[in-house]
Amino acid sequence: MFSIVIPIFDEAQNIEALVDEILNSLKDYNDFEVILVNDSSTDNTIDLVCALKKKFNILLINNPKKNGQSFCIHKGVLESKNNTIVTIDGDGQFLPEEIPKLVKKIESNEADVVIGYRFDGAAEMPNYRKFGNKMLDKMANMVTEMAVSDTQSGFRAYSKNIIKLIDFKKKGFGADTEILISAAKNGARISEEKVSVIY
Repeated sequence: MFSIVIPIFDEAQNIEALVDEILNSLKDYNDFEVILVNDSSTDNTIDLVCALKKKFNILLINNPKKNGQSFCIHKGVLESKNNTIVTIDGDGQFLPEEIPKLVKKIESNEADVVIGYRFDGAAEMPNYRKFGNKMLDKMANMVTEMAVSDTQSGFRAYSKNIIKLIDFKKKGFGADTEILISAAKNGARISEEKVSVIY
């Protein structure tokens, strides 16, 4: 049904709880896979993930050097076996129990990209982050003529057909925007779903 791709870098404090929550909240779904892409973490993230692999059927990909979120997502996509790809940040700010509502629009063919947007309830987001995100939102919407509320959300679902066309060359800050711009230029139907967020 769907693949969950999680880029991780120095997420030792969060990764065990996140994987556990994913597996628990999606236990009624029989056909999904979890793909962790470790971007050369410098803490003990890799040790924790290796321990998780012994207990659960998850796929681990290790980057020999740090390449950034976009690169990690692309590597995860290449390993995916399913037609729907979900990306979720490794820091635990999003709730895995909300994955099905992003996936639904992809599997019903209503959209090619579904973004989990945060801002209706994001009172706790630091003001400097809100400002930076809103600037990138405006830039992306101007370039693509989209009307996306939260271009920086890492919680998304993609159809395999559209994600194969996306350019993943951008590294670092702004990668989420570049991915959306590339999707839009390839004719993606982009939708949004309100999601919860924990800061």
